[in-house]
Amino acid sequence: VKETVKAAEGASIKIRTEQGAYRLRWVRRSPWYQI
Repeated sequence: VKETVKAAEGASIKIRTEQGAYRLRWVRRSPWYQI
């Protein structure tokens, strides 16, 4: 059970990190961010 919880936490952290990186990339590309 503990291993499953660890795997789930690792997956959620990875997804969160990828979403954060994607958001940063999108913000940098957006023209309104440069104004």
